[in-house]
Amino acid sequence: LENRLSTFMIQHHGKDSKDVLTDFLCSKTGKALYNKNTRLWCNDPSYIAELYMEELSNK
Repeated sequence: LENRLSTFMIQHHGKDSKDVLTDFLCSKTGKALYNKNTRLWCNDPSYIAELYMEELSNK
């Protein structure tokens, strides 16, 4: 997950790989990942990455 997000952010947003994880954890998707009630954590990492990329495109 982290590698896919890092690659996407570096290519499309010019973000440094060090900033990608922080941005993800502060995002709606990142917060949902660590919320045991959403059960997002039990999904495939590529699905989570797609959700995050969709969240970014809607901003």
